[in-house]
Amino acid sequence: MANPAQAQASNKDIVVKGQAGKEQDNPKSTWKRAEADHVVVFSTGSDDELKRVTRNLELLHRLMARLYLHGAEPGEVMKLQVVLMDSQDRMEALGLRDLRSQQGPFPAPFASRSYYDPRENGEVLVIPRSEQMIDLNTSRRFSSDCEDRGAQEDGGDGMCGNIPRHPPIARPWEGLLSAAFAQHFLLTYLPAAYPRWYLDGMGELFSTLDVKHSGEFDYAVPPEGFKDVFKSYGYPKVAEILTGHYLQDPDAAQGWNPYGAWLVTYYFVFSKPKPERYAQFEHYMADIRRGVPQADAAAVFGDMQALQREIQSCGNRDIAYAHAEAQQPPVAEPLVTALSPAAGALLEAKIEQDSRLATGGSTEGWLLRVRDMAAQFPGDADVQLFAAAAECRGGQTDECLAGAERVLAKAPDDAEALTWKGVALTDRAMAGAEADRLERLATARGALVRAIALDDQATEPRIAYFLSFTKAGQPVPQGAMRGMVEAIRRVPAAPGPRLALGRELVREGQAEMARQVLNPVLFGAYDSPERSAARNLLSLADGSATIRR
Repeated sequence: MANPAQAQASNKDIVVKGQAGKEQDNPKSTWKRAEADHVVVFSTGSDDELKRVTRNLELLHRLMARLYLHGAEPGEVMKLQVVLMDSQDRMEALGLRDLRSQQGPFPAPFASRSYYDPRENGEVLVIPRSEQMIDLNTSRRFSSDCEDRGAQEDGGDGMCGNIPRHPPIARPWEGLLSAAFAQHFLLTYLPAAYPRWYLDGMGELFSTLDVKHSGEFDYAVPPEGFKDVFKSYGYPKVAEILTGHYLQDPDAAQGWNPYGAWLVTYYFVFSKPKPERYAQFEHYMADIRRGVPQADAAAVFGDMQALQREIQSCGNRDIAYAHAEAQQPPVAEPLVTALSPAAGALLEAKIEQDSRLATGGSTEGWLLRVRDMAAQFPGDADVQLFAAAAECRGGQTDECLAGAERVLAKAPDDAEALTWKGVALTDRAMAGAEADRLERLATARGALVRAIALDDQATEPRIAYFLSFTKAGQPVPQGAMRGMVEAIRRVPAAPGPRLALGRELVREGQAEMARQVLNPVLFGAYDSPERSAARNLLSLADGSATIRR
């Protein structure tokens, strides 16, 4: 694993831009959009705030690209889509479920406030524009303060009724956003199996990014009030964290929160521990990447009580942090664009998509809302295409095909419409008479091949073309295999394409190659619906069971 302290220093958007025209003929929604080389940000806040956030995320990307020697060139992967919600309540109203990412687990005062979804058409990050307030007045803190009071006063009555209350600590939302972005960077540009505590901690190391007016910035700065947090919530139990035991036993997670994640990761990555400790850490991380269980990998650290003392001592010392000079060339000023009412409505529907489609009973109601939106904006191609995609994903093939055809009637070269036409025709072919299947599949693939030719950056037509063969139980041609590899390169954190390619590799007798493709899914920090499927797949392969096409 690269140590940043020692290392050298045009995609499809989640929504589209509004129609051009006179202001009175082109009303705007409250949503606005800003774009940089590696990120697109949506917000209802001020233009200045949106520009600052977009610029700072781009600066953070450049910093991490320099530290890790990856991700410097724009266009390597799909741009991260960041959506800044007005409030936590508004975000919670969307009913988002973290299907493919998890933080902590942290206690309630530190609970995750972000939603991250590594989708097949690009990663989405949603976060509220509001601070997280951390209450320091815990029973642990009261007992500690009471003991301190008793030690300072002679002849006291042993009562602690006058212990003052401590003001809460605010975690700024922009820091929470920087933390989530740093985690996204690692998952996207250095996809591998990571322990979850490490991703939590790396996010916190970059959450305190402090950008100066001069363009210089500091990072790995200790979070404000971290010693107070440890007094109120305790230090993390290092043995429970490094072995992964805290993920199964809530009692073992005592003291585990973003501040504890910062401390443990800071110790290993930035504090310059003894050479033998850092060698142990590198050995541990290498084992994790190979799929060694965390409990077994952690044995390399030996005496965990000694390590606990070292990490706590690190937290009680003066903390050094890193400084970076202003980057050249400077980040260009992001252009802010107001979204049309249709694009604004589409934004929130797209955020909800994966959560709604995964909830079973609520899928029908969500599809009805999408259809209402399509009826409200019949002339907006992006709304119509999203509705078609929702129908296909919801198993409504005829409605999906009809929606795609409506767009193609006006825009015959629309690559996204051709993609969903190809998906719908593939599903129709598989559901229809076997005698007509080959001919119908050829028609479906014709639409997909044309979509790929029209938009060589899109992932969805490549994935759909590959699946048109696997769904039919047919050998996958090399061109389709290469297309799926390219799709994975464009969205490396998405588990779905990896699972599909891994399944085909196993069918072809290439189980070891499949294992390499599936490694981040099988052993990564986050659970996902694809993880259990990948485990079953490789279990069958290891047992020499036949995997049918």
